Amino acid sequence: MIDIQSETLVSLGDAAKNLLPHRNGKSVHIASLYRWISEGRRARSGRRVRLEAVRVGAVSYTSPEALARFIGRLSETEVDDAPTPSTPRERRHAVAAADRALDHAGIV
Repeated sequence: MIDIQSETLVSLGDAAKNLLPHRNGKSVHIASLYRWISEGRRARSGRRVRLEAVRVGAVSYTSPEALARFIGRLSETEVDDAPTPSTPRERRHAVAAADRALDHAGIV
């Protein structure tokens, strides 16, 4: 959560201008920041990460510190629980491996 007492608030437009450009050299669009606030992005660990922001009247603000936390959380690779396999083939293999482990343990 943004601490408005100690963090520097910047408008989303200014924040977008100050982020590093995309691979194609274009700057990040302000709509991307709104999307990161409302929907978030999926981190490498599989969890959803949202950009912290505050709203004052009709204007939304974030902070450089919030952007740093957002980027850091997106880059985290540690996973508490193993992510669910994402394709049907991976799920079939995971189920088959679990069945073999249960058979081997004499549970099933």
